Amino acid sequence: MKISGKAPNTKILAIILLISILLILILVTLYKFGISSNKTAITIVEDEIAATAGGFSSQIYEDLDNMTRMGIAFRDMIVALPMEKSIDALPLIGTLCANSQAYMVVYCDTDGIGVTQNGIKVNVEKDELLHPDAATAPYYAYIQKDRIMQAEAVVSVIPVAREGTVSNYILMYYSVSRIKRIFHQNELFNNANFIFSVDHGIVITTDGIEEKPPKGTTITQLLKDWDLKTDTDQLQMAINSNKKIAAFTSQRYDKYVICTPVGINDWYITIGFDKKL
Repeated sequence: MKISGKAPNTKILAIILLISILLILILVTLYKFGISSNKTAITIVEDEIAATAGGFSSQIYEDLDNMTRMGIAFRDMIVALPMEKSIDALPLIGTLCANSQAYMVVYCDTDGIGVTQNGIKVNVEKDELLHPDAATAPYYAYIQKDRIMQAEAVVSVIPVAREGTVSNYILMYYSVSRIKRIFHQNELFNNANFIFSVDHGIVITTDGIEEKPPKGTTITQLLKDWDLKTDTDQLQMAINSNKKIAAFTSQRYDKYVICTPVGINDWYITIGFDKKL
């Protein structure tokens, strides 16, 4: 018995082959698009996080800068007025404190003896805030606990010079706890960790971290503790150059970490965001 049948139509085979190729190309394109979209989404979130962290650092800088500018203006008034004793500056420093971000203002001589805006006599010599080598230029210092209010503060030190010689200082105390309050005003920081480091990377205050680092811990040591793969040399080089730093942590905390310079000395604000973002 002979079985006969028509051979497949070559045109139909060509169409099926073409459709198959097109389907494969579409699937590959969709796959690549999915990967690309995911990367784009991650990049957008990372950019937003970096911008938010940078904006927070800028806000702290602007707060301190505006406070210092006001202090400089009052310094100029003090220089223009005849003042023999620190107590003579009381009305001016009282007004300065009431209208600035400073929770306390001290006017003292070069030995650290002076008064607060409330007229309380103080001696701030042991706080080591006065640096004659800075000449007449204003500068910032950090103090773990001031001797009057017992508060952690960033201090704006404004030399008062007459005829080129520094005779007094205006000290404006800005509360570190205020920095924490500003941090909690942004919803993006709700589940974030906050670290503030000052001169030579020393961590001075943290928020959202269960185990507070021992006194004297640097930001490089802390991030190395979070992730053993952290390149501390590269991190320190970035800090020395006042550059923004980004790194993933994978050990103790599941966080995306952004380190942004405050713009003062080598001070940094480091924020660890939930990687769920």
